[in-house]
Amino acid sequence: MKKQSSKKSKFPSIYRSFTEKPLLTVGMGTILLGILVIMGIQAVSIYSLLSQRTIIEKQREEISREILFWEEIAITHPDYPDALFKLAILSYRVKENEKSWEYVKKALFLNPNFIEAKQLAQILQNENR
Repeated sequence: MKKQSSKKSKFPSIYRSFTEKPLLTVGMGTILLGILVIMGIQAVSIYSLLSQRTIIEKQREEISREILFWEEIAITHPDYPDALFKLAILSYRVKENEKSWEYVKKALFLNPNFIEAKQLAQILQNENR
């Protein structure tokens, strides 16, 4: 019977090996903490980019509404160079330089002394070079 009592199951030492090596547990904890910090930084970066994207989309929507408004004005008042100039500015803001150039030419045709339209025409010419 003595042999049976000595064969009594002991807690395997393999399960204690991780806790007996403090360098391993500290190292793993440090690595996990580092991963969490990096994930947090990435989350903030992604949130910032999404916020900027939302702002840009709202600005584009606003510009689109303004373009529709000024197109209506240009149709109802075809001899109004300020409406054409405003359309040229808005088209330039959304990177439609050819459309902007057409509006500037029409505005300058109606008013050859339109200083702001001349300045925008100069900017558009410089960008096309």
